Amino acid sequence: MSVPEQPVTAAPNRAGRFWLVAMTVVVLVAFVASRLASSSPDGLDRVVQDRGLVARSAPDNADQAPLAGYATAGVEDSGPTKGLAGILGTLAVAVIAAGAGWVAMLASRGAAGRGARRRHGDASP
Repeated sequence: MSVPEQPVTAAPNRAGRFWLVAMTVVVLVAFVASRLASSSPDGLDRVVQDRGLVARSAPDNADQAPLAGYATAGVEDSGPTKGLAGILGTLAVAVIAAGAGWVAMLASRGAAGRGARRRHGDASP
C-alpha cells in the first residue's frame, strides 16, 4: 500500500508578508490623512498670494494635473476623492522608490562583480 504524496508547499515568505502589511498600513494612513488635508493655501502658495505675485506669474496648467487639489476626475464627493488622491500619490512614490532601490541594487551587484573579477586577474570591464 502506497502513501499518497503530500504537496510541497513553500515556506511563508516573511519579507513579502512584511512589505504587504507595511504597504497596507501606509495606504490606509494615506487615505485617512489625505482626507484631512486642508484646502487653504500653504507654504509657497500662501506667500505668492500674500505678496500679490499671482498676477505677475506666467499661466500654467497645474490645476489640470490628474490629482490637482487632491481631486480625482470623475469623483464628486470631496472625502473619497481626497483619499483616492492620497492613495495614488503614495503608490506612485512607492513605485518610484522601489525602482530606484532596484537600480541601486543592480548597480552594486555589477560593481561587486567587477571587483571580484579584478581580484582574480581578469582585467576586463
